[in-house]
Amino acid sequence: MHGNQIFYIKILTSTNHSTLLKIMETLQQINYAYDARKIFGQLPTDLHLEGRKAELIDLKEIKSLFMLCNQFFYITEISTFSNVYVSENIKRILGYEPDDFFDMNFVYSNIHPEDREFVYEFTKKTIRIARKYAHILKVNPYSAVFSIDYRMRCRNGNYIRINRQACCYKTDALGNMIYAMSILTDINHIKQSNLITYAWQADIELDFTMDDLIERFQNKILTPREQEVIRLLSQGLSATEISRKLFISPNTVIRHRKNILHKTGAKNTAELIRYAMEMGLI
Repeated sequence: MHGNQIFYIKILTSTNHSTLLKIMETLQQINYAYDARKIFGQLPTDLHLEGRKAELIDLKEIKSLFMLCNQFFYITEISTFSNVYVSENIKRILGYEPDDFFDMNFVYSNIHPEDREFVYEFTKKTIRIARKYAHILKVNPYSAVFSIDYRMRCRNGNYIRINRQACCYKTDALGNMIYAMSILTDINHIKQSNLITYAWQADIELDFTMDDLIERFQNKILTPREQEVIRLLSQGLSATEISRKLFISPNTVIRHRKNILHKTGAKNTAELIRYAMEMGLI
């Protein structure tokens, strides 16, 4: 510990500010990947998995997946937290070669610094959730999808807004997720906001909460409930009418509206609706 402290002091006294930020950012990126491997590499799996792991990935099937011109996808091996396949269309959207995105350190280094920690924590949480529903995933690996949008840096240095939809791709014999698939869509023409939005959809009622993340990152995200309130406000509904639809009190609706105005910087409902249209929420 003392050695590390001396090392940081030397950097502070002999390195300019921009270089220091890059060094600290790199250290933080490495911690993300290491942390994920430490968590997911120890999860229990089918004891016979290694013998049939190669059978889970069918390259012919993967390459035949249809993607729009503004989309690319990658497949992540959960236990190693590394990508095993990245589609060619990444070159069109971000400018990188597919091989660049095999390394999750590199992937996370290109997420905007203000978005990176929440995206990582959200990812960890969704993977852990998937482990709770192994019996469902064993029957249908695609039964739940998690969506999140954030800023991603292109090879030319510019940031664009992307939406990532992730789901289980392949499981072991017990239903534990071994590979996840993420489809990334360029939504820069739709949304310019710096706020993160996220959502999920499943064939079953998922028993979990994001309250801990909402509390930690409350000024960076719009929660699914807040997105619902925005949509209903855009329909001209009053707080009382919205409360009836969402089975919450009018005071809760008013509090949501106040929080949304604060997060988005909108001064009134009209500005909020215009903002919501820009974000693609309505």
